[in-house]
Amino acid sequence: MKKAQIKLIKKISLWISVLVFGLFILGYLAFYFLVQTNLDYYKNKLITALSSETNKKVTIESFGAKWNVTNPRFIIENFSIYANTSEKSFTLKKFEVDVSWMSLIKFDLILDQITLFEPEVEIEKISEVDYLIGGWATSYDPDTINEPDGKFIDWLLNQDEVQVINAKFTWIDKTRPNSPPLILSDLNLSYSSSDLLSYLDRHMVYLDFYSSAGTKEKVSLSGHFDAGSTDEFEEIDGALLFKFNNLDLYAFSPWINYPLAIKDGVGSLSINIEFENGKLTEGGSSFKVKDLNAKTMNSNKEGMVFKDISGDVNLKLVDDDMVIILDNLFLTTNSKLKFENSSASIKYNLEKNQINRLTIVVDRFDLGSISEISNQFVPESHNTYTIINGLSAEGEIDNLKLKWQRAKGKQDPNIKLSAQLLKVKIDEFENFPGLSNVTGEIKIKNEKGSIKSVSRDMTLTKRDVFRGVLKFNQFTGSVNWNNDKYSFNDITIKDDYMEATLDGIVKYKSIDDLYVDININSPSLSIPNFKAYYPKQIGTDGLGWLDTSLLEGVAKNTNIQIKGKVKDFPFIDENNQPDLSKGHFRVRSSVKDSFIEYGDGWPEMEKFDAEVSVNGGDVFITSQKGELDKSVIKVFNGSITPFTADEVVLNIDVVMDSAVENIIFAINNSPIKKKTKGVFD
Repeated sequence: MKKAQIKLIKKISLWISVLVFGLFILGYLAFYFLVQTNLDYYKNKLITALSSETNKKVTIESFGAKWNVTNPRFIIENFSIYANTSEKSFTLKKFEVDVSWMSLIKFDLILDQITLFEPEVEIEKISEVDYLIGGWATSYDPDTINEPDGKFIDWLLNQDEVQVINAKFTWIDKTRPNSPPLILSDLNLSYSSSDLLSYLDRHMVYLDFYSSAGTKEKVSLSGHFDAGSTDEFEEIDGALLFKFNNLDLYAFSPWINYPLAIKDGVGSLSINIEFENGKLTEGGSSFKVKDLNAKTMNSNKEGMVFKDISGDVNLKLVDDDMVIILDNLFLTTNSKLKFENSSASIKYNLEKNQINRLTIVVDRFDLGSISEISNQFVPESHNTYTIINGLSAEGEIDNLKLKWQRAKGKQDPNIKLSAQLLKVKIDEFENFPGLSNVTGEIKIKNEKGSIKSVSRDMTLTKRDVFRGVLKFNQFTGSVNWNNDKYSFNDITIKDDYMEATLDGIVKYKSIDDLYVDININSPSLSIPNFKAYYPKQIGTDGLGWLDTSLLEGVAKNTNIQIKGKVKDFPFIDENNQPDLSKGHFRVRSSVKDSFIEYGDGWPEMEKFDAEVSVNGGDVFITSQKGELDKSVIKVFNGSITPFTADEVVLNIDVVMDSAVENIIFAINNSPIKKKTKGVFD
């Protein structure tokens, strides 16, 4: 660079330095001769102006000024505004204002720093819209749009730094006669504009305070936002962090309308949110609540105690959908409700104000807790309350995964569920059978589903089908369903008296429209103990005969086939012949050591072994072993056609190995005697 250019730069720099220094000297001289020597004058002018503007009495104990390195600082001490002639409504112990040296260049009042020391303000709520703030009456209606003072806010946004130190705010709610004053003390506020990010109009905010109720620790709010004026508020960017620890939730009940009646509870919360173009974009929080005692409003019941509730929440806004994710959820209560390391997510549409998707993953929880929560928080008139209490579910659910999603163009949502069942019990309710000790796996996808059972000591109750409770030592296999169609695959049933396998389908629309196609195989079953399995649809007479006639014996290698609508059982026509258009009922079995009492007045049949076959309403019995009233049976062929007749008739062709007098005795002690007309008398 040429020496002439270097000389020119030096001269320019020197002149700029002299000019800046001269401005500082000029500013200091103006400050000293025009301000510092006339402080009382400016003090009185300020009091007069503020009194005129507020129409209140204003006092300033001290008004001072000093030069702070490069700029003047004004100091006001013990500033007060009176609601009346004697009662202070607003006090400010100290007020400092630093005027920026840029004011000399821009010929405008630019403040470098504003600091308020120990201000005290009292806010009274007179009605839902009327307030007193520091003695000033004002109105605010949340249902109307009140434009803020844009000029003042724009001026505040362009200040370098504003601080409030050790402030005190008192909230008095006259609309709640029994609520005490709520005091926020040691309130500190810091607001500053970033020099490095001034091109973004970046502003930083920090606020913390103590509350007279709720917590002994400070509540804090911090963050930043980008805005140069009120015109940019609708497109504002920024982030905020709100935090409190060990907050007594019940302590705020005098001022907050909780949705539940809260008696006790301590909570900690940390929330961070980000917003862009004036809209919330994403956020996250962690929360922890201990010993929360809650119940519904006006409830006479004891509240449920939530001993520990904790977890993390994250949310993100995409277009009009807000996605809320809950993770690491832990919950314990004074009742059965408990789960650990669980999660959930919700997709909520802001435009339509509705949930579009819900997913839940729960490690383990007690089904009995559902009834407890329903009894505590669901109205008794609600259908959900009726169903939950009707089923009265008990047992445990492990590894529950539920996905609920609203389907486009469909009224019913899509549902997907899977879970492990551990000793589950439900009471019989409407079309649901009563079950207990159900252990296995369940999967549901909309109208389809399956249950794989590995249950022990299971019971089943269906009072419109069975006369009593069915008890199984073992119930394994799978049940699949699609709408009203149920498929039974490799079902193995064992109890103290029976072992059987079952396959088939059942279509159930109502008890009058019940279709079955079932194949049952049993290697062994106790005949007298099988009566609990006879369906009521057999009829009173048929059930009565089965109960009183088949008194002993074991059925071996039994096969039962039932196909058709239960109301058409045993699927015969008007001539008591099998009607395959209706269905079929077939039984094959080998009976051992049976004891049969056919009917009143008939001789008893003992130690009877027989092959039994049933086809429709016809029963056929063949045997070569047994005793009929002390007579040994050599050949026995019997038939009942049909067993559903009003008068059940057993046709027999029998050959016996016995003394004649024993045979005559058997005939004379049976209804056959009437037919012999005294031949054997």
